[in-house]
Amino acid sequence: MTYLQNVGCESFFIETPTSFGKPFIIGVIYHHPTQALPPFQDKFIKLVTHLQKKNCEYLIGGDFNCNLLKYHEQSNITNFVDSLASCGCISLINNPTRFSKNCTPSLLEHIYINTCDEKIINNAGITIYDISDHLPVFVNLKLHHPTQQKHKT
Repeated sequence: MTYLQNVGCESFFIETPTSFGKPFIIGVIYHHPTQALPPFQDKFIKLVTHLQKKNCEYLIGGDFNCNLLKYHEQSNITNFVDSLASCGCISLINNPTRFSKNCTPSLLEHIYINTCDEKIINNAGITIYDISDHLPVFVNLKLHHPTQQKHKT
């Protein structure tokens, strides 16, 4: 399924059934740093709003190349974060994910979800790993296929 087109990014989305009845959408995004941010942000907000209206639960993460640490300094980032929050979108990563000798820390890798249900989310965070100046982010989910049955012993 294609959700984001012509906005300077690469994305991949899958839908998986769950044991709790609703489909669960998992998406990965890479927004190219040389591409304009506002068209991407607008399309991403429309995507999240659409998923919310369809009553889907989702997890969308990746390298957005949008520094959320600039929330108080750049109006387009303030509007982006506030728009996502207004439609029930929760950011799981709130600490810097990129460090460089030449730059101040930034938060470019994002993970968004629309539920904080402990039946779904085990934990999320940032992995300290120095192979790149970007730190990997992660989330552990507890999704069970509806056909899986518990065995009694």
